[in-house]
Amino acid sequence: MNKLSLLALLPALVVAQPRPTIDAKVVQVVPILSQEMRPRNVEQCRDVEVVTHHRDTLGPSVAGAIIGGLIGSGFGHGHGRAAATGIGAAVGMGVAQNAAQARDHVVVKERCDPVVHYEQVEVQRYQVTYELDGQRFVTTLDRQPGATITVRLAP
Repeated sequence: MNKLSLLALLPALVVAQPRPTIDAKVVQVVPILSQEMRPRNVEQCRDVEVVTHHRDTLGPSVAGAIIGGLIGSGFGHGHGRAAATGIGAAVGMGVAQNAAQARDHVVVKERCDPVVHYEQVEVQRYQVTYELDGQRFVTTLDRQPGATITVRLAP
């Protein structure tokens, strides 16, 4: 492998190396309490009345067809009588369906809608002062540290 190839690989080798770390002494920990409002998606359900229109047409339709057929059978002779009976039955059924009383039914159904509720959450962090090489530094952590913290050294 020549020198140019090694130089091309050098950045990859530097990046692949883990950064050195050191343990620093913790000198002070101050809890930081804060309140945050966090959204929470929930479903809010309630009962609603739904009105449906229902027309009872089966009974009146059958009765109308029978009455119409009887009236139609009184007209014509032979095949004409059969046709008049059929036409009378169809007309009687149609008249009965149109005359049938419409009834409203009220049904209670559950309706659910998505809503966002905000809840207050207590968040605790820690302001940590640590000492490294005689100097003091401050950082914020999500968890309470022990006697030391691990600090990553810059390259």
